[in-house]
Amino acid sequence: MINNKLFWFTVLLMAAMLVFGGILVQYWGLPAQTFSMPMPFVPVAATSEGDSKEMIYRAAIVKVIDGDTITVVISVPIPWGKNGMFLLVPEWVRICCIDTPESSRSQAKCEEEIQLGQKAKDYLTEILTSTTKVLLSHVDRDKYGRLLAKVATLNGQDIGEMMIDKKLAKPYYGKTKSSWCSETPKAPKGDKNGDEKTLAK
Repeated sequence: MINNKLFWFTVLLMAAMLVFGGILVQYWGLPAQTFSMPMPFVPVAATSEGDSKEMIYRAAIVKVIDGDTITVVISVPIPWGKNGMFLLVPEWVRICCIDTPESSRSQAKCEEEIQLGQKAKDYLTEILTSTTKVLLSHVDRDKYGRLLAKVATLNGQDIGEMMIDKKLAKPYYGKTKSSWCSETPKAPKGDKNGDEKTLAK
């Protein structure tokens, strides 16, 4: 009897920690890797690619962070539960194989990039307003702890390719990112690369 009570106390405690952790991730901006869960998640389908199978997962959309990052909720099976029992785990997803302009002034290189970054975020939001869920494939984790995945609508449209077609994203495979600024940003006042007049001031 005591062991049974201890078991259920442990289950409830872990569930409460996951719920609380999810709230912190979504609303207080804590890094997702703090509460990350092991993969694999529950696949909804599999496609054959050569001799291997690529698993596809369904995720519910929570929020658009910027043009290439969203937060979602994914179903994870409970190891100690019965078949069909899942936990809903919040995750940050970085859309694979694209780079979009930054919309934050602290990260953007120029005003032009900020404006393009906002357009990219708005367009991604527009795409996702027509659906409550997306499909994730080629799932991995990046160095920041986010899920790195190809993201598609439920009818199979690749969202990364849609962003590229609109010229709001560029193909990206981990090498040096190209600039979104049409002109090289001017050196700030007092910088050693500034002109003599600027330095004199």
